[in-house]
Amino acid sequence: MSILKDRFGKESEVVNAYVKEPLKLPYAPMTNVMEIHEFHEKLSCWVQSLESLKQLHTFNGMAAMTLEKLPVVRVDLVRNDQEWETCVLAKLTKVLKLWTGRNTIECVETADQPTKNQAEFSKHS
Repeated sequence: MSILKDRFGKESEVVNAYVKEPLKLPYAPMTNVMEIHEFHEKLSCWVQSLESLKQLHTFNGMAAMTLEKLPVVRVDLVRNDQEWETCVLAKLTKVLKLWTGRNTIECVETADQPTKNQAEFSKHS
């Protein structure tokens, strides 16, 4: 926090610097697991920073806008949570953590690799 205060000055300036962060997060219309993992990492860092500043509650209105950038995750949330419309940033990061836990990067990399049978077939074709 002291580094940020030195850079930006007052605590309010530090908080204002964080306002732009969710706007910078990319729109991820497809199920690109790697992009969604990166999105989750950035969002989690931002949310934790605001929690440490005790300012997270002032940004909860950005949860819906942030969720719109992740239609694949939004579909899962709507399907699995009847109270999805009241999603706040802390809950959104938990939802993303669960989603990334179920959709690991390793699983995607393994799925993209040809199976032994596919590799053998390719050799003989």
